[in-house]
Amino acid sequence: MNVAGERLTTRWQSEEQVGTLTSDMRLFLPIRQAAMDGSTLNISGTRLAWQVADIDRPSERLASVLVLTDGRFQRRGNAPSGQFSLEGSVQQLGFLNAFLPDAHGLTIAGEGQLFAQGAFRNNRLLAPTRLRVNADQLEVSFLDYLATGRGELTAQLDSAEQARLSLGIPASR
Repeated sequence: MNVAGERLTTRWQSEEQVGTLTSDMRLFLPIRQAAMDGSTLNISGTRLAWQVADIDRPSERLASVLVLTDGRFQRRGNAPSGQFSLEGSVQQLGFLNAFLPDAHGLTIAGEGQLFAQGAFRNNRLLAPTRLRVNADQLEVSFLDYLATGRGELTAQLDSAEQARLSLGIPASR
């Protein structure tokens, strides 16, 4: 199955800002296996590519591509589970902030290569699950500190009780 959208328009608003984005999107969604009762789904090989631009600055287009190399999912009752592996180039790494706890005071911005591999059950990540970002332009803020430059960010769930986050930026300011 292929889905494509051209010249999609999204209007957004946050407190004092209002904007309009235009985007092009292409989704290649191969269904390798699917049970009619919805209990299993294999969409390995899915590829999502999109370009986004502010309508006021159309020459500044952002392009990203994500490929789900392994995407096998199951459902028993209302409890989803599955395993995944994805990789791609992302020009707005800030989307990862939605998955980071606010209490840690950590935010990410920039662009780079994204790699993720793991599994989940009942909406909870299982060990081992790993996320790695390699970026030529990485910006990470933590509390009152800011690090920028070329770097690597790795988040890893080793067990139900242990998780690690590491950041390496050789030259920062």
